[in-house]
Amino acid sequence: MIRGESWTKPENIKAALSLAGQAGGGPVLYCENNRCWVHAGESNGIFLGVTGAGKSFCGTQNLVRSLIEAQESFLAVDPKGELYRRNACRMSKDYTVHVIDFRNMLASECVNVLSAPAELYLSGDPMRMKQGGEMLEDLAYTLYAESKSDPFWINSARSVFIAAAYALMECAQPEEINIASVQNLIMQGDRHYSGHGSTVFGRDTYLEHLMHHLPEDSIVSSELYSYISTASDTRGGIRSTMLEGLSRFLRSNVLRGFIANDDLHINELDGQKPLAIWLILPDENPMYSPLAAVIIDQIMRHFVSLAQEKYNGRLPRRMNFLLEEAGNIGRISSLSRMMAAGRSRNIRTFIVLQSLKQLETIYGESEAETIRSNADLTVMYRTNDLYTLEKMSKLCGDRVSDDRVEHDSCSLITPAQLASLKTGQALVILHGSIKFVTELPPCTTAFDPSGWQEPQPRQDLPPHQKPKLFDLVHYVDRKEDPLLDLIEEYESTADDLCSFITSSLQDSHPKHPFDLDPSKKYQVVIQSWNGRFIRGLKILKDHYHSASLSDLKNAVETLPYALPFDDKADAEKIYHQLKEEDIKVERFGFETDDA
Repeated sequence: MIRGESWTKPENIKAALSLAGQAGGGPVLYCENNRCWVHAGESNGIFLGVTGAGKSFCGTQNLVRSLIEAQESFLAVDPKGELYRRNACRMSKDYTVHVIDFRNMLASECVNVLSAPAELYLSGDPMRMKQGGEMLEDLAYTLYAESKSDPFWINSARSVFIAAAYALMECAQPEEINIASVQNLIMQGDRHYSGHGSTVFGRDTYLEHLMHHLPEDSIVSSELYSYISTASDTRGGIRSTMLEGLSRFLRSNVLRGFIANDDLHINELDGQKPLAIWLILPDENPMYSPLAAVIIDQIMRHFVSLAQEKYNGRLPRRMNFLLEEAGNIGRISSLSRMMAAGRSRNIRTFIVLQSLKQLETIYGESEAETIRSNADLTVMYRTNDLYTLEKMSKLCGDRVSDDRVEHDSCSLITPAQLASLKTGQALVILHGSIKFVTELPPCTTAFDPSGWQEPQPRQDLPPHQKPKLFDLVHYVDRKEDPLLDLIEEYESTADDLCSFITSSLQDSHPKHPFDLDPSKKYQVVIQSWNGRFIRGLKILKDHYHSASLSDLKNAVETLPYALPFDDKADAEKIYHQLKEEDIKVERFGFETDDA
């Protein structure tokens, strides 16, 4: 061990840590005489080091094993699947386990990133609705990141995405609320409305008609108005930008199914039972990084809210977030805020990076500094990044003599010394005052390796379902003409439709649910619908413009059915129209009855 007047002595190191297995889980930071000490406190942490320096084999592997032995909950980002492979068999049956595997999505649980926001928004509770809106905003900012060069298109596309997602929440069935439905809604929304789903683009679109059927104070209406009212060329550019942001998640049927179904059910994670979420994310392929970032962000938000609302501000069981190779995950929108909010709520975050520059590249200088400030533990393995080496050397300070501080050559540890750390050696800085360089044990010696078993493929996962899409054309057409719903309902039983309706004939006086007035002189009575049923319904709808859908259902299900008229010509017209469709009708009150 490197010693100096400012290095923390072994007895003080051990006093600041906890003997493994005695006071909770955490990263192994010190080892002596085959005994390990862990940091079981509340501090967030940052691990630094190049590939092969030992930050996984001597760092995160030990951290996960320690958390499992302490039965703490955790989400672990696992680039190669090695964390899961080595530690899955160590979990007790008390654990609820979720495996989200971007390497093998067909064998993975599915995660619909719109499910959790939608459930919160649809709860009707103002606080939960606000949380759902924040989740949706963060998702939108991940899909459509800020652009300094030409922000108009990105900002507009983001607004349209948010509006489309809210439209699904207000109009679609729960299983139809997914990314593919957002795409479908916008693609259908700019079609010209004709009542028959025309594909011609132009004015009087399906989106405009959708707005007519929403409350004026609806979030959807306010968000969509600027898009609908803009010039067609501009609208086309916004639409293209918006759809391009979604396309990365919809380029394969496997991925479409993966994000359309939901096995994780974030809002149901209760914080009491031990929970393990393994997020296996390839570090060689950036395609899935934004999606992984959204999933992590939503789970973080959920546990912070859960602690606040259900457990008086502190989770009963600690939740840990291990972000292995965080430089490859992408930007987690609320990371700095969640790290600050999580500590007092029994939530810790550990970020693993190759250098501090990675953090600045993803989050910018200001937010990267905020993230570093929220991490009271830094574990640095060997790195070749000069900025990181100089930063960590300065954090260690200078050697102290009795009479003066030598600034030129008396750094406690120089950048060159840090760059020459051996594999498994690490500089540890805890709480700013605990500083030491130590050799950390590999996972094969820090914990008992016996009893290891290869994880078995899960047999309980349902097959991925094709996305169920919200059909805007279908929705608007039926809002505009409710008769279509009735036709569709009875067409579903077309095979025995006539026999079903005929069997409902009653030997009673004619009935009429349209508030029959005895003073009406003329009546046309439908005895049976055994002719052209749908054509007959349309005749009724055209005549009774104010008829509701329930009125028309009564006309189908209550026979005989009387239609009253003051005007003989009107009665004759309806009578002959129905007769032409082979519908059995009779006339009452006419001077001559040729029925």
